[in-house]
Amino acid sequence: FIGYIGNAKMVITDSFHGTVFSIIMGAANFYTFIASGNIRGSRIEDLLDNYALKSHILREDFSKTYSELQKDSIDHQQVLSVINRERKKSVDFLKSSIG
Repeated sequence: FIGYIGNAKMVITDSFHGTVFSIIMGAANFYTFIASGNIRGSRIEDLLDNYALKSHILREDFSKTYSELQKDSIDHQQVLSVINRERKKSVDFLKSSIG
């Protein structure tokens, strides 16, 4: 399942975990649908905001075509930079908590 995400040209998901795996696996492009009234949608928005990917949120009123969605590319170097920064913060926290 996860391999499909990493090799996909486009992932469209409505789940937090689908979004996380799309980021981690370096999906060529992805979008996350957040339905109105989804009380868990804020954690997806926070995640995508952290990676400067809020433009990859789809709402119920979206009207873009597949071709238009493909044009909003992902800066994978920037995403990798955020992953590395967050990883370092986590390791530093664990080291300070143990030591």
